[in-house]
This record gives sequence, C-alpha cells and structure tokens, in this order.
Amino acid sequence: MDMPAPTRFAVLGPLVVERVGSANVGGRQRALLDALLVDLGQIVSVPRLTRWIWPEAAPTNPRNAVQVLVGRLRQQLGLGIRMAETPALITDGAGYRLVLDENCCDLLRFERLVRDACRTADQAVRAALVAEAMGLWRGRPFDGMLSPAGDAAVTAARQRVQRLYTDMERLDVAATTIPFQGRAVPLRGKLRIPQVRPDAALRPRVTAALAGCAELGQAVLVRAPAGFGKSTALAQWAATRPAGSVGWVSLDDGDNDPSRLWLHVAHALGVGDVPGTQPGSRQFLDAMLDGLEAGCGTRWLVLDDYHRVTNPDIHADLAQVLDLLPATVGMVIASRGEPGLPLARLRASRRLREVGIDLLRFTAPEALELLDRGFGVDATDSRVARSADRADGWAVGLCLLGLALRDRAPGEVSEPAFDCQSEFLGYLDTEVLDRLPPRILSFLLATCVLDRLAAPLCDAVAAIDDGAALLDQLRRLNLFVIDVNRDAGWFRYHHVFASALRARLERDNSALIPVLHRRASSWYAAHGHPDDAISHAFAGGDNASAVRLVSGEFANRYRAGHVVTLAAWLRALPDEAAVVDPGLALGAVLLFHEVGDLRERERWQRNEAAHGADVMPIEDREKWHLLNRTVRRLETGDVHGAVRDGQAALALGAPGGFADTAWWLTACRSMLARALFFSRRLPEARKQLVDAGRNRSEHFTHRVTLPALRGLIAGMLGEHEEAAALSGEAQELLDRLQTSGVFRLTTEARLLTAVLSLERNDPANARHILARIVESPAWPHPDLPVQALVVGLLCRAEHALGNDGPARRWLAELAATLQACHGAELLTSLHAELEKLLGPALTAGDPLTERERSVLRLLRGTLTLPEIANELWVSPNTVKTHVRAIYRKLEVTSRSELRDR
Repeated sequence: MDMPAPTRFAVLGPLVVERVGSANVGGRQRALLDALLVDLGQIVSVPRLTRWIWPEAAPTNPRNAVQVLVGRLRQQLGLGIRMAETPALITDGAGYRLVLDENCCDLLRFERLVRDACRTADQAVRAALVAEAMGLWRGRPFDGMLSPAGDAAVTAARQRVQRLYTDMERLDVAATTIPFQGRAVPLRGKLRIPQVRPDAALRPRVTAALAGCAELGQAVLVRAPAGFGKSTALAQWAATRPAGSVGWVSLDDGDNDPSRLWLHVAHALGVGDVPGTQPGSRQFLDAMLDGLEAGCGTRWLVLDDYHRVTNPDIHADLAQVLDLLPATVGMVIASRGEPGLPLARLRASRRLREVGIDLLRFTAPEALELLDRGFGVDATDSRVARSADRADGWAVGLCLLGLALRDRAPGEVSEPAFDCQSEFLGYLDTEVLDRLPPRILSFLLATCVLDRLAAPLCDAVAAIDDGAALLDQLRRLNLFVIDVNRDAGWFRYHHVFASALRARLERDNSALIPVLHRRASSWYAAHGHPDDAISHAFAGGDNASAVRLVSGEFANRYRAGHVVTLAAWLRALPDEAAVVDPGLALGAVLLFHEVGDLRERERWQRNEAAHGADVMPIEDREKWHLLNRTVRRLETGDVHGAVRDGQAALALGAPGGFADTAWWLTACRSMLARALFFSRRLPEARKQLVDAGRNRSEHFTHRVTLPALRGLIAGMLGEHEEAAALSGEAQELLDRLQTSGVFRLTTEARLLTAVLSLERNDPANARHILARIVESPAWPHPDLPVQALVVGLLCRAEHALGNDGPARRWLAELAATLQACHGAELLTSLHAELEKLLGPALTAGDPLTERERSVLRLLRGTLTLPEIANELWVSPNTVKTHVRAIYRKLEVTSRSELRDR
C-alpha cells in the first residue's frame, strides 16, 4: 500500500503547510506549530509552549492541555512515528520536539544548499546552488509568527537565517536581491566600481581636474550626454584614491523606490543597514548621517546615472543629505542632464562643484592615443586624425571609429561623414555591425534587450548554449561590454551601443522583441529576481505573467510598505488583470486608496466589479465590498453609513482562503473606529482600536494608524499625557518607515500633533503642521470628514493667533463641507464651538449646490478642469459651468484667489 505524502513546511516567508486532505492549521494548534518550528529540532518545554499558546492566562493544567493539542496536531498533520524522511512530533523529556528533514522543510534545504555552495570551488556549480537556494525565498522568514511578549525566539530564528545569508553573500555569486525581514538586501553588482580596461586611454588631465574639485564636505556634479565617458573617468579617479575610500552606486529605474535607493547608498557608504527602520525613512537617513559623523564608512560616494532617478521625494531627501553632509565625506553625482536638486542654492552656498562636457570631451592628442592604445589604429595617418576630429571628442564615437578602422589596411582608411551622434548611428550600422560575423551580430541583437548580462541568462534569451564563450569573445573584441561583476559573471553593454542595437533590432525584426523579453522574464522569475522578471514581462506584453508575478510579490511588499514600486507595477497592468486575479484587484483598490490615487482606485474598482463575480464566491465578494463601502462612505461624509457597513464587515469575518486574517480584522476595526470617532462615539472607537492592536497585524499602515487614531481620541477626551505618548509612538514609526506618497497615513499623525499643539497653547506650530497637509499635492484629503477636521483645526489655530480674517474663511469652508456630511457629530460640535468664538460663517451670494461643493473641493487642489471632469464623471463644459457659478457666488475671479479664501 502506498504511503501518504509527508507533510511539508515552508517558513522562508509566510507559513505554508502542505498536507493532502488536511484543513488549515489555526487557533491554538497554529500557536503550538509556530513555537515548534521556531525552535525546529530542539526540545521545547511545556512552560514555554504554554506561554506561546496562552499568552494571557494559562489553563489550570497546562501539561494536559498541551498534550491534548499535540495529539490533535499529530493527527491533523500526520506527525506520528518517526520514519525515514517523514516528519514527526516527538515527546522528549519535559517537552516536545519537531523533527523534519530537508525534503519536508524549505529552511533545512536552504541550509544544506548554502553549505554545499560554500564548499565547492566550481563557480558554475556554486551559482546553481545559490540560485536554487534563492528560489526557496518567498518573503520574510517566519512571517506572521508572533511570539509572546518578552520572548525573542522569532528574532533569534531570523538572525540564524541572516547568518546563513551572510555566508552566501561572501561567495560573491551573481548580483541578486533577497527579501529579508520585509526589505531587500542590496544588489552587490550595483555597489561595484566599474573595472577600467587595461587598454583604456589614460586621461591624467581629467583625473587631475576631478581630484582638484572633489573636496570633502561638498558635492561634485559631473554632467554630460551619453557616451562622453563619465563612468570611466570617475572609475579612473576612484582608482587614484586610497583603497576602500570610495563607495559607488550604479543607479537604474528601480531606484525611484526610496527604500531601494537609500539601502544601497547606506551600504555603499559603509554604514550598512539600520535595524528597526525602513530604508529611506527620516530615522534611517539620520542614523546614516550619524554613522558618517562618527567616522564610519567611506570618504566618497559616487551616484552614477542619477538621471535615471525622477522621484521628487528622492531629490528632496538627497538635498537634505547634502545640506547635512559631514565635513569628512564628499559626494559625486554623475548625470546626463540637470538633476532635480536645488542647484542654485548649492551653488550659492559653494557646496557644489561642476564638471561638464568641456572637460570630458577628448582632446585631439587624447583621441589619437585612444585609437592607438585601444584599437591599434595608426594615429599618424592624417585621415585618421580628420576622422577623429569629426567625433568632436565624443568617447563612444571614437571607440566605434576604432572598431571600424582597426582591421583595415592603411590604404582602406576612409573618412566617415558623421557630424553628430544621430548621424553616427547610421555609420555604426554600416561600418561596425554589418562587418561582424553573423553569429556575433545575432547574439548582440538577441541580448540587447537586457540591462545586464550573464551567460545563463543570455543562453535562455538567445536560445543558445554557448553564451559564456560569446560573452568572452565580445570582451576580447572590445565591443562595448562593461564589467558589472566579472567574478560573478555579470556584464552590460554600453548604453549608447545598446541603444544602437535596439534600434537595429526594431528595424530588422521587431516581432522578436516581445519574445526575447518573455524569455528574460521567465529566467529572472525562475532565479529569484522578481523585479527584473516583472519589468521584462511588461516589456514583452506578457500581461498574464505580469499579473502572476505582481500578485506573488504584492502581500509581502505591501506589508513592508513598498508602495512606490507596487503602485508603478499596478498602474502598468491592464484592466484584464482583475479577471485573472480578483484578489489582486481588491488589494490594488486598497493600496490606491491609501496613496490617494483615486483615478487608479476607480479603475481597479470598476474592473473588479465587472469581472470578480466570475471567479470569487459571492459571500467573499460581499465581505470585500462591505469593507470597500465603509471606505467610500467615509470619503463622501456618510459617517452613519460607514458605521453600519463597518460593523457588518467585521461581523462577517475575513473572506475564505484569505491568508492574512490579522490584516483583515485590523483593517475592518480601524475603518470602523474612524467612523465611530467622527460620530463622537469615542469610547467605542477606542475599544475597536485596542481590539485591532491585539490582532498583531504587521502591515506598515496599521502600525502607524492605530497609535495615531488612539492618540486623537485621547486628545479629544482631554487625556493629554496618553495622547502625547501615542503621538511619540506614531511619529517614531513614521520616522522608521518609508512613508512618502501615503498621504492618509501622514495626515493622521500630523493631525494628532496639531491637536496636542493647540492643547499646549502653541497655535503657531499647529498652523505650521496643518499647513503642510493643505499644501500637499494630494490635498484636498480624499476623506471628507478628515478634510473638515483639518479645516476646523486651522480655523481654531488662526483664531488663537488673532487672525480672524483667515479664521472666518476656514470656518466658511468647514460649514460648506459639513453640508455634505451625515452623522459627523464630532465635526458638528467643532463647528458650533468655532461659531461661538467667531460668530456665524459669512457666505457670499447664493449657497453652493452639492455638485458645486464637489467641484470647489477639487478646484482647491492641483487637478486641471478636464481632470476634474474625469474625476466627477461629467463633461468639461459642465465643470466650466459649475466653476463660473462658484466664482460668482463666492465673489472671486481666479483659482488662486479661491485658494486664498
């Protein structure tokens, strides 16, 4: 008779238990299983198990109670008598021990793969072992396992896994990203200083100039178009500095995610990660600067290809870092264009030096030396000199000229006719690419879609088996192959050369491009590179794979707060994604709700509503829609309806098959608590928040929201000490987490600080904090009651400062906003209080209609009139009619005047 398949346990991410015919492990049995897995293979005593299973009150007879649970768990998961390669839960002395082997547990297999990779000297075997180990990772190890207070078992278990990762990192295998404890470990290849080829032209003039303007405590901006040798010049300069004194980050489009960029910067500077903080958060940056002040890390940092960064939040953070840069550290920024930094201020303060195209352009002697030294071209030939002059000092142009001339006899030298970079691409086609062997050209065109190259990846994309030999041949031919991490086998093409290859591929065989991208996506996905896999899936038009990959990354990244990356992926997905994965669609609705992108939220909401019914049970859809209706009612000011729907959603519980029950319950309770807060049912709201805290959700928004809302309630109840303590907790979490772009999250924490400032008789600080909310590009706040509360507190602050004119204008806006709210007793009370102080709000002309108030709310933001029309689902002409009526009734003539009222 066949033996049943053994139970399998996966802990390198959220816990997964695979057992044929077994129901999910939950409740106290799940707590028992968590405790045994965290101390896998070790004896766990009955008292320790008791603390895990009953953290608040132990049973009368703990030993018997634990024994009963052990028996049930053995029966449910087949953990009986230990046999070869089968798991077992063994009674051992005064406790219990879970015995597994690598066929039943991903962690044990990961340990074995790392040990084998450390022992082997074969680089290819080592890379394969590391790739297999990487494939086991699904997120933060032991995710969702919460030990009782004071028990550091989960932390210790994660540290053991971290040590394994460190062992693997020392192997220096191909650059990779491993999600650990909710964040990414840096890509080692991005931190390597590019290796300068031995035959590269030496440019002491440029090196000396860089050394002369690179002063500690300042920044240097190296700015020139593509192909002028910025990276090579900086790499040559770095080679003249003391060993270990220069850190380097090669930037790419993915570095528009602040958490990713600043993690690499901290490692490049030698400061390393900052435990307990989210990379890119205020606390992370402060700790990084403190480490530099203390003398830790490198003396120079190079940010190469900074033009790839377009996120204004990163520009603002980098400007602050430059302002606070210690006198012992310098920074070099290389970019094709002018970066989004306050250059005028940096120039005025003499903290910025600049290097431009005039310095980087090759002089005539340097150009001839490059052709002679790098390509063996006879530099004494006058026709070669005239050809070099036409390149106008452009490094890439000179290199490609060298490629075209190096194999020709002196009499065959002709003068190319290009006078600019665009004309040069045609010259590159006829004089370089057309002269390559067909096998080499085919390989170049097949792999030009890749941002970085490795032999196994090239084999997969080009459908060949000799990628390593071809890459080596390209390097020997000096065909613009740049080392990223030679020891680990990673390279890339020069940007200009890659652009020329892609233009040729587009012209000659455009139908092959999506096929190549899809092959790349499949390889990256199989080897643990989800970001690259998703990027190539989008480029290849493989929407089904993109949906699957994004869905696989969504939960862990959302929980960790990587909303910038997730939002970019979700915006790129087509409407049909809701058909493929309605769960992802619902997650997208909630994410875009939090970041305040109402247009994207509506898109996902419409598509989920249209298609989700085909694949999701009706009872689960009702649970999701109740939660979503609670959110929407709060936005529109229907506080009574939000309370009703929030209570109904909580009563129904989490949807079936939804893994993160803690997230669901916390989301329901926090939404209900908001509605109860604005209903002025403060004790009930507080109870919901306390109960939500017991759910132990690790989602980054909940970790800030719960103390902020509890603090607001305490402040409204006059419990100022508790409110101050909760405000400090919320602010500390905001500093630790990377929360740029999450407008709702930062607003709640700032509201609490403003309330405390008013109670402490500091209206100036309250007005400053509230003004930051109102001046945000995301204003007006998507939730009408929150918008009204901000306006009401601004009114109170202006009145306390003696500014009755602005106070009355805010009071008028509060009165107008309240007309759209229903059941917001807290706001009604606040309005009545302010009217006693200032008298009834003055209005001009006739009262605004409900639709005009909706238009007015959006007019005070940054949307154009067509965008407002799209937001309200009306025509632009209708919006213009409402705008004219608003101007007439409020006696204004422009939007700027309207904002000042």
